[in-house]
Amino acid sequence: MRNRRLIMALTLLVSLPCLCRAWAGTEHKLMAYIASEHLTPATQAVLDRYLHQSICESASCMDRYRNSEPYAETTYWHMMTFDKDWSMPAGHEGKACQALRNAVDVLSNYKEHTDSTVFINLMYVIHLVPETHCPSHIYFLEFGDDAAAKKADFYKYPYDGVMTTYHSMWDSSMTRLYPGLNLDQYKAIYDTWTPEKQKECSDGQVEDWMRDNAKRCRQIYDWVTPDSNIGIDFLRSHQDLLLEQIPRAGYRLARLLNTLFGNEQ
Repeated sequence: MRNRRLIMALTLLVSLPCLCRAWAGTEHKLMAYIASEHLTPATQAVLDRYLHQSICESASCMDRYRNSEPYAETTYWHMMTFDKDWSMPAGHEGKACQALRNAVDVLSNYKEHTDSTVFINLMYVIHLVPETHCPSHIYFLEFGDDAAAKKADFYKYPYDGVMTTYHSMWDSSMTRLYPGLNLDQYKAIYDTWTPEKQKECSDGQVEDWMRDNAKRCRQIYDWVTPDSNIGIDFLRSHQDLLLEQIPRAGYRLARLLNTLFGNEQ
């Protein structure tokens, strides 16, 4: 039986303003929207069965309840930590990959779980696949310990005269580049890959995707020095990374959901 108390609590929480930064709301909605355009009817039927709103409206829910009990532990699920050899060592702050793996494992046997368990783990998957594609959501231990890796990510630079963390700049990078567009207009920019390229990028397991993201996004720290000034020209010169990461997140999310639910009758 559906745990109505949990559903009602989460419904209230997802209606609250976002308390912490991640990919901004529009960025998350776009990646979910791209995914929704590539779901099978069977997958969509399962989502309709368990979600209380559309996949797009569900995309940012983890950011809205991460500071609320009993979900405080999810605070560290929005980042990944990589060592120099591209391994993901345990015991560090970035726990997104393990959290995503756990959610996938639950959903792989979703009929054995309560509706509320399926619901919350769908929230995790819908959020964390795109989340881990953000260029600034990766801590690199080559910079030192957790504190040093975080310092590199949250270092403040002047962005058009306003001191802005590098992390925050990348979170809202798409809407900074193209302000004021609707989801269909954003989709026309980013959802352009051939079916063959979509499949190629989404082959493998979630751990493979996370490692691929780390290798692609490490370069952002080579683009700045402590005295750098960043702004719209900086983003324009590096927007190719967004043209890779945003659609890749949407296609991988669709592939994962279709793998979990696409063969349902």
